[in-house]
Amino acid sequence: MSDPINIMLVEDHIGYRSTLIRALKKATPIGHISEFSTAEVALRELEQSKQAPELLLLDLNLPGMSGIDSIQWFKKYSEKLKII
Repeated sequence: MSDPINIMLVEDHIGYRSTLIRALKKATPIGHISEFSTAEVALRELEQSKQAPELLLLDLNLPGMSGIDSIQWFKKYSEKLKII
């Protein structure tokens, strides 16, 4: 069995976000899933967090800062972060 993965999910559609979380919990050994509806809130949390996630599932079409524009900021706070 592999080690649990800490995941950050940034998706503004609540129904889709909930579906992704359910599917991930069934298919993958998950350590922790943090979920956000905007890149700005997720970045603020990541900046203040002591433990960065290993994987970021990022919606590209977000309100406010787009997923594309936020990638450079996510990488600034966590260089090893894998982004899908």
